[in-house]
Amino acid sequence: MKKERNKEIKRKILLSSLAFSAMCASIYSTISCNSTNENEIYDKAYQRAYQNILNSIKNGEITVNLIDKNKTKTDGPNTKKGDPDKNKTETDDPNTKKNDPDKNKLNGSGNVEEEKNNKNSIDTDTESKNINYTYSRFDQINDEKIKFASTFGSTSVLKTALDAVIEAWNNKQEVKDKKDGYLPIEITQLNGGYQELESQLNTKLPAKSKDDLYNLTLNYPNVVATLLKYNMHLDLAGETEAQKAVGVLEKAKEIFSDQFLASNYQIAGLQSTENGRDPKSSLWLIPFNKYSQAITVNMPVFAYIIKQATEHNGIKATIKTSDQEFFNKIKTQGTADEVSVEEIWGEYKAVNKENGGLAGFEFSKESFESYDGLFDLASRIKKAFPDADKAGKPINKKADYVLGIDTISNVLYKNALSDVDGDYSKFIFGLTDDKTSVNYNDVRKKGTEQNKIFEKNFNKIAKLLNEQALFIRTSADYSSSMLKAHKLAFAINSTAGYVHNFYRNNDKSYSWIFTSIDEKGKIIEKIVDAKYAYELIAPTAEDKNKGAIAYIKPVNREWKYTLFFGSEGKNNFKPEGKENSYDYKYNEEADEKTKLEVEKLTQGKSANTVVGYYSTDGGLKPDQMGQKFKSWIIPAGQQRGYDIYLIDAKWFKGDYDPNSLTESGFREYQANNTEKLQENELLSLKDAFISEKDDKQNIVLSQGPSLIPIHANEKEDLATINFVKWYISEKLDWQIGHKEYNQLTPLEVFAAHASFIVPTKDVLLQETPSWYNDFNKIAFESFKLASDPKTKAKYTIYEDPADSRSQTFKRSIDEAFGAYMNKTADGEAPETFDEFIRVLNITLGNSFKN
Repeated sequence: MKKERNKEIKRKILLSSLAFSAMCASIYSTISCNSTNENEIYDKAYQRAYQNILNSIKNGEITVNLIDKNKTKTDGPNTKKGDPDKNKTETDDPNTKKNDPDKNKLNGSGNVEEEKNNKNSIDTDTESKNINYTYSRFDQINDEKIKFASTFGSTSVLKTALDAVIEAWNNKQEVKDKKDGYLPIEITQLNGGYQELESQLNTKLPAKSKDDLYNLTLNYPNVVATLLKYNMHLDLAGETEAQKAVGVLEKAKEIFSDQFLASNYQIAGLQSTENGRDPKSSLWLIPFNKYSQAITVNMPVFAYIIKQATEHNGIKATIKTSDQEFFNKIKTQGTADEVSVEEIWGEYKAVNKENGGLAGFEFSKESFESYDGLFDLASRIKKAFPDADKAGKPINKKADYVLGIDTISNVLYKNALSDVDGDYSKFIFGLTDDKTSVNYNDVRKKGTEQNKIFEKNFNKIAKLLNEQALFIRTSADYSSSMLKAHKLAFAINSTAGYVHNFYRNNDKSYSWIFTSIDEKGKIIEKIVDAKYAYELIAPTAEDKNKGAIAYIKPVNREWKYTLFFGSEGKNNFKPEGKENSYDYKYNEEADEKTKLEVEKLTQGKSANTVVGYYSTDGGLKPDQMGQKFKSWIIPAGQQRGYDIYLIDAKWFKGDYDPNSLTESGFREYQANNTEKLQENELLSLKDAFISEKDDKQNIVLSQGPSLIPIHANEKEDLATINFVKWYISEKLDWQIGHKEYNQLTPLEVFAAHASFIVPTKDVLLQETPSWYNDFNKIAFESFKLASDPKTKAKYTIYEDPADSRSQTFKRSIDEAFGAYMNKTADGEAPETFDEFIRVLNITLGNSFKN
């Protein structure tokens, strides 16, 4: 009796713990009871959560098994004895929504295995209190279609290519005839990018949402780990005999280079070898498109730097003899903008090489072949041009930094892997030995080898931040905006963003410069790219009665379109467009938040009056604008996945003239041609493959979304698998718009039309396609080096080891370094590594706590 009583007590303790964790799931809905008593709110939330868990047990959705207290888990080399992260759960995910009953669960092991009865289990260890808590698989409603969740913009070339692929599938005879294993595809547009899908999954999966999930999506491996958490992942190799007979795994291994299927084997929870299982007998995702990183050089800026350092009257810098041709090209291509560059970068100061300057320094290509070399060059340039960011200079004539990096975590990860010669087992984080999660503890734990490597690379980055030589992207402030305005010498950014790094011949450079002037005359300024900026104009009474709420006129175009709301507005202002997305003219439907804020500005204003300004430029995000300007910005909903910001017309003060600033406000500024980087003035180089010049292994960064299946039901799963095989293997002739493509698979035609790299064996055996832009050539040649039998032994493809928290960890690294940069820019004392880790841990939150 006593034994049974103890068992029941343990069961109630467990349920109470779970109910407390689940309380967050219901607290917000409980608040709707309008109670003003805080204790009552929490009481009701707790009771609701507790009852929900009891109901789940009663319905067989959860089982509670008390296991022998001596039962232990296996420690692995990445899981130290006594390590609180041992068996850490996949469900400790900051992306988990408040209504996720799995949130804040007690030190769960995350040991997710398929159980014969497909039930969830909670295993408790009476000593460690570790909990295994996973969800049972459920079937989505069979709606006789494959739902494809896409994040591509509605006017993007990516969406055009995807539409063509889906149309071809839907016109396939087997699909039209509704043959078994074939269903039509319907695209569902997700606004908010890749994170929107993560957010939706963390809400819909625990709720077992059966009628509004998806069958396919494009995203990153952490999404597979999230699906695994809820047992909703789908093996493309097949789970039934009919699915296996399709042969996707065999076809994928035939088509793709091994290195580009390797991300399947770095996903936590899917690498078990128990009972002789081979992880490589499964396939969880298919490479969709791939890109890498490139080093971009602003040749007018670098030419000016070289000229000043090599022609100075004192101790001169020199150019390595064998590299003369390389640097002569830079000097020749960069001369046209010299006057404007000199205004921005100022006079050269001869600082001796021994003191970190350029006097006596030898310019060579080696500076771009390792990160140590590139960081050293950037540091020297900062010291040699102290007037570039001189206080009091107009903001359009200042260069605050030398080098820009869009995603600092990519550089940190690559260099950390280079430091251990490409050995993932020694990397700063990786799968635990039981392969059920990623160990993010050791990298943050003082004294570990992983922590030492992290600190070493932190110190290199921190040195440049302390010198204010390095810009790190925060939010939407991309380094390319500064690079193409001659405000950076170098940048490291994605090879998918080539066109954002220069101005086309007819492009207007349009910026907003915000100016705050206090009572003592002190001026604070901030410049924001206003490429996507519009005048907000009050509508006529006639159009207002038809559903219009405003007109929107691009500041650099002569036409305007109508912003409308509701079904009446949709009927009266049907969008119309042109095929060329850059000339696309369309009316736009507003959401309720946009309507509310726009009407505040238009209320009482005469028709066709400019009442404000409307923009989707992320640089206007209030938190990025700083204290002086954030109150001017009005967040106003979303359009097609982009946040909208409004500014009252009262703040607009006309054209920017730094010599006549008398009042606070924002002004427009258009750069002249010599202030703009043209395409022929941009030099694109391969990313540095090594951290230090003596490193033995070259590291090639691989990025880009993969095609990921989601379990639905037996019929739709089979159709999904059939589509994937067709997508990667069936050769067809295509016409997309005015372009024709002959005998390409859907995978290949998507890559060709959207200008991405498809990493198939056949493609990577070819010569570099002549029609690739410079960034694509760099990515292609880098991937080829890593897959060519003659060279691949010296190259390692880097992709993040993944669990459901991996993107959160990556974003937190970027945010922590961004916060560090902002502190140094504000003149605060530099952070120590220990302080940086403390800030990082705060950013990561409870789900990464030991």
